Parts: sequence; structure tokens; C-alpha cells
Amino acid sequence: MRLGFTAYFAGLMLAIIIIVILVMSGAYAHSWYDFSCCDRRHCAEIDEVPVKVQGGYRLQDGSFFPNKMLKESRDSNWHACKIAGSPVCLYAPMAG
Repeated sequence: MRLGFTAYFAGLMLAIIIIVILVMSGAYAHSWYDFSCCDRRHCAEIDEVPVKVQGGYRLQDGSFFPNKMLKESRDSNWHACKIAGSPVCLYAPMAG
């Protein structure tokens, strides 16, 4: 009877550890955002390719990111950072 409880407890602990690891890996998936620009609470991957316009980039929602706000994305996706709806920086996938 004691062996059954020990195996159950070990299985339960393993399940809890796996869940914590999965949750934490998702939470830090984009921990590479430049903190001086913004942090992961204000940044998110976007499902569009911003339009290159004179002096910067524009999103479909009208947000304008001047060239000086452009940063290199560490993955192959675009990411926009806004604080209170105001553009802060734009991460772009860089060639090469």
C-alpha cells in the first residue's frame, strides 16, 4: 500500500514540474525584448508585415514607427511594442 502512494505522489510531482516548465517557457519565449525599449508586457508578435513609408513603418491600425525605433528581431517575425497605445519600438526580422 505504501509503494502505491509513493508512486502516485511521484507521478503527481512530475506532472506539476512539467506544467510549471511549460508555463514558464511560454512566459519567457520573448524575454529578449530590449528592456530600455519596452518589456514583454508591452511587446507582441504581429501578424502583418508593416508597410515601409517615408521615415519609418506603418501598421494597419495606423501606428507609425520611425526608423529610429526599429530593432532587430531575434526570430523571423515582426514584433510591435506599444505603451498606452503609443508606439515605442518595432522589431524586424533582419536579412543575413
